[in-house]
Amino acid sequence: MKTNKVLIFLVFVVSFNSSLFANDFIILGTNDPPLKYFEGDRSNVKGIAVDILKEALGEMGINPVFRIVDSDLRIQKELRNGNAQMAMLYSYRQHREKYFIYSTEAIIRLSWHFFYRTEDINKIHYDSFDDFKNLQVGIVNGITYTNEFMNSGLSFSNLPKKGSELEMLVKHRIDLIALPTFITLTQINNKGFEDKITYLKKPLKSRLYYNVFGNNNDQYDMRKLISIYDHIIKKMKANGRIRQIFIKHLGNDIDLDVLLN
Repeated sequence: MKTNKVLIFLVFVVSFNSSLFANDFIILGTNDPPLKYFEGDRSNVKGIAVDILKEALGEMGINPVFRIVDSDLRIQKELRNGNAQMAMLYSYRQHREKYFIYSTEAIIRLSWHFFYRTEDINKIHYDSFDDFKNLQVGIVNGITYTNEFMNSGLSFSNLPKKGSELEMLVKHRIDLIALPTFITLTQINNKGFEDKITYLKKPLKSRLYYNVFGNNNDQYDMRKLISIYDHIIKKMKANGRIRQIFIKHLGNDIDLDVLLN
């Protein structure tokens, strides 16, 4: 029975490959090292999510083109207009199904914590959102927070795009901002802010993150593509390959079970 399933899958892949067009298969993402980022120019894209996709799509006969863009709103627009085929790492939100098709297999679990200046460590606490009433709280356009947080009546400062959050904290432009913890700790280290920025232990949210596909593209049979993709990602989880890619980028000192479960 297992052999028959494998044969059926191989036939599926071959038939899919034979129908591919020569057009570029474009994958978009924002700059979030070590998961997805560029070095030098934006065409030199690297990261954990990039390596996973290169391997998975390579097995499908696809040679993807990765591009880093400035905002999630730009990604949504490009997918909606059919100018890109995929985007990297989004949590599930029902309203996003207007322009995304979600894969079944998640890549990572990310928790979001509130980051603030270390100098305020004795001033800022978090039991409820009421503790933030007198603070200037940053939010980034295009990012989906929780409904409770957005309806909390706090004083929000809107940041037009990702990338300047830590500098805004250090320069006292904002007092507090919710960010993905794993990614942000890497950025704090890269920018030399270890002694300037810390975070509150209570998380705002914890979500699974998926690679998503555009639903407005005539070049590919996206439903068939996603079915094959999910099969390969599931295999890469089972044989330890995804864990190996994480270790390649992060080493053995991090608790990967927190990120991969």
